[in-house]
Amino acid sequence: MPKVSAPLLSFSASGQIAKSQVYSTWKGIPYVRRYAVPANPKTTKQMNNRGIWSMISQSWLFAPAAIQAAFNAYAVGKPLTGRNKFVSENQKLLAVQPTPEDITGYVMSPGNGGALPATSLIVTPGADTLTLTATIPDAPAGWTLTKVWGAALPNQDPTDAFQGPWTVVSDDTAPYSVALTGLTVVGEYAVGLWIEWVKPDGSTAYSRALTGVGTPS
Repeated sequence: MPKVSAPLLSFSASGQIAKSQVYSTWKGIPYVRRYAVPANPKTTKQMNNRGIWSMISQSWLFAPAAIQAAFNAYAVGKPLTGRNKFVSENQKLLAVQPTPEDITGYVMSPGNGGALPATSLIVTPGADTLTLTATIPDAPAGWTLTKVWGAALPNQDPTDAFQGPWTVVSDDTAPYSVALTGLTVVGEYAVGLWIEWVKPDGSTAYSRALTGVGTPS
């Protein structure tokens, strides 16, 4: 039943009466509305979107530090977290119609600080291995390339629980060919490659990842 203040004069009330009326306040203004049972829609689209959100959230929890660092760097000075950005970027990719069959294009670095990305990506399969070879742009004046990062995930149905595992490797020596080894999950992988730069002011900037797919032999 509702709680009231000054009950004999009925100045205000909060709560619901017999599942017919709800009393509350909004910005200090008392109001009453009809009681309604909260909806829990279960259309195919809504269920798929819930599954996608859950998968993305799980993949963030299991993401290595290098993945989270790229998104956290984007969030510096903004009213959001690295996790917020990770979920937002990948929901834009996957929570669309028709629902994608896999996670091709999965965003593994959003880019920050004006960092230049690689200009091309070649994915070469090997035994339980995918080698990512990048074409590296010329460094802007005062910028230093410190590492090239590569990552792979089994290319799963985005509406299923996160399957993983993440595989993330860096290379700090030209010509920057990243070998992702130990890929024992059978089938195709979604991959990404991004560059870690140091800016003239000493801060770190990560380029947006180039994406692709590959199947180890």
